Amino acid sequence: MSDPRKISRELPRLALYTVLWIMTVAGTLGGVVFGALGGSPGKHQVQNLLIAAACAIAPIAASAINQLRATKVRRAHLNDQKRAIVAFRSSLNTAHHYLGRLASATSDVTKIQLGGHFIQAVLSAASLLPSAPDTRSLFFRVTDAKMECDGFSAKDARSEASTTIFADDPSDPGGRNMFKMMREGQSLIYPDLTKDAPEGMRPNRSYRTFIAVAVTAGDLRFGALLVDSPEADSFSELDMAIMKTLGNLLGAGLALIPKKA
Repeated sequence: MSDPRKISRELPRLALYTVLWIMTVAGTLGGVVFGALGGSPGKHQVQNLLIAAACAIAPIAASAINQLRATKVRRAHLNDQKRAIVAFRSSLNTAHHYLGRLASATSDVTKIQLGGHFIQAVLSAASLLPSAPDTRSLFFRVTDAKMECDGFSAKDARSEASTTIFADDPSDPGGRNMFKMMREGQSLIYPDLTKDAPEGMRPNRSYRTFIAVAVTAGDLRFGALLVDSPEADSFSELDMAIMKTLGNLLGAGLALIPKKA
C-alpha cells in the first residue's frame, strides 16, 4: 500500500514546479526583449523583436501545456490513491465492527451470520491494497488435509474465484508449502512468478505475483489468506505487513465462529 504521507509531499513539489516555470518564462522573455532591442533601430528592430518573441513563446507554451497535463495526471493519481485508502479503511473498520459483534454475540446462529460478513470485510480490505492493480484476495480454509477457497474479493476487472485445492500430500509440493507456512505461522511472497515460482505451480496463471499469510489464532490453524495481482512486483513491504495483520485479524474472528460455520 502506498504511504499516505506521500500525498501531502506532492503539493509542495507542484508549487515548486510552478515557481520554476514562472521564473523560466520571465527569464526567457527578458532575454528576448533585451536581445531584440539591441539590434539596429527602427523597422528592423521591431521585426527582430516580433520574430524572437514568436520563436521563444512557442516552446514556452508547449512546455506549459505539458506541465499542466502532467499536473492533471499527477493529481488524478493522487485522488485515486486517496479513494483507495478511504475504501481500505472503510473495509477495515467494517471488519472490526463485525469482530466486536462476534465477541458479544451469544447465539451460534447469530455468530454464523456475523462471521460471513466479517470474513468478507477482511477479504475486501485485502483486495483494496492501493499499490497493486487488479488485486484479488482469497481465503483458503483447511478441511481435513486440504485447503480450498472459501471466499474471495476482487477489484477492477478480476472477479473469478480460485479452483485450486492445496493438499498436504507429497504429490502436491505447493500444498505442502502452504500447510508448512500455516503450521509455522509464516508468510510467503513471490514478486514475479515468471522468474521464480513455487515448486509444482502450474504455468499460465491469471496472476504474476502473490502474498500468502497464515490464518491462525493461538494453537488454532484455519488456513491461508492470499492476495495476487497480474502485474509483477506489485506489492511492497508495507503490503506484506498489512497482510500479516489482516491474517491475524481473520484468525481472531474465525476463533469466535462455531466450527459448523
